[in-house]
Amino acid sequence: MKAKFLLFGAALMAFSCGSGASNEGEQTKASSNEVAIDMDGPMIEANVLSFDEGSSKTEIELINRSDEPITSVRMRLVFINEEGDEITTATGRRKDSPFQTAQNPQVVGAKSRAVITARNSIEPGTGSIQITELQGTSKSGETITP
Repeated sequence: MKAKFLLFGAALMAFSCGSGASNEGEQTKASSNEVAIDMDGPMIEANVLSFDEGSSKTEIELINRSDEPITSVRMRLVFINEEGDEITTATGRRKDSPFQTAQNPQVVGAKSRAVITARNSIEPGTGSIQITELQGTSKSGETITP
C-alpha cells in the first residue's frame, strides 16, 4: 500500500511540474495560490529572477493584474555589465535580445503570476538583465502594457 501511495505521489508531482514550449522559451506555470499578488502595480509586470550565460537561460516572472488571461507576451532583454552600463557594440549600438512567447489558452492567467524561461543568447560579461518594451495580449486581443 505504501508503494502505491509513493507511486501516486510521484506521478502527481510529475504531472504538476510539466512545462509547455513556446516560440523561443519554456513556460512553467506557478499556482496563483502559492504567492499572493499585490494588486497595486502595473497591469503587467516582468522581473528577471535569474540567468545563466552558459546555458542561455533567463527565468522571468510575469505578473498579470488584469481580469483576463494573457495569451502572448513580448519584451526586450537588455544586458547590463558589472559596472551598471548597457553592453554595446564597438559602434555604440545597444546589445539586447527580443523575446516573445505565446501559448493557448494562456501564458499567465488573470490576476496571477507565472515563471517563463527565455532561451536567448546572453552577452558575455552580463551582470544583470533589464526588461524593456513589455507588452502582452489578452485573450480578447486587447494590448496590455505596464
